[in-house]
Amino acid sequence: MEVSTFDIECFKQGEHLAFKTIFDSLYHSLCLFTNRFLDDLAASEDIVQEAFCTLWNHREEMESIVHIKSFLYTVVRNGVLNYIKHQKIRLRYEQSLCDLEDKASFEYFIIEEEVERILLKTRESLPPKCKEIFVLAMQGKDNQEIARILNISVNTVKTQKKITYKKLKNYIYEISCLLLLLHK
Repeated sequence: MEVSTFDIECFKQGEHLAFKTIFDSLYHSLCLFTNRFLDDLAASEDIVQEAFCTLWNHREEMESIVHIKSFLYTVVRNGVLNYIKHQKIRLRYEQSLCDLEDKASFEYFIIEEEVERILLKTRESLPPKCKEIFVLAMQGKDNQEIARILNISVNTVKTQKKITYKKLKNYIYEISCLLLLLHK
């Protein structure tokens, strides 16, 4: 049976010869089409085979050979997009593992996480006025600017910052101990 003499009703009823006719006439070109985007013949063939399985499951909905082709190209396109998304996720995951295996990166992530935790812990433990000064200082504002914004003296800003530095010093000691333990 050739595609030109194709009987859609036989296909819809599940005749294997009708399905084989569609498969034989479109499989190769769909693989080439898919491989243009993936440059991976094995993955392209897998996607096309999945598309034909999907077509078989939806054969009763098909109305013509054009409808079948359109359906297959759409399913293949979606398969390619899903494959590419999956590859990106896999590559990101592999990179994360490499970063984790790299001891320097691992320590950097620990330090980064601990510094964030310490800054938050410090901020939450400060009295209200001291907390305001701390937040403004973390935003990069200098003593004069902080004094002007809060309508207080520069000496008050300096005094409040000293209180904050003492708290920070105690918390930073925790990071030092943690890093020492990691190097054992």
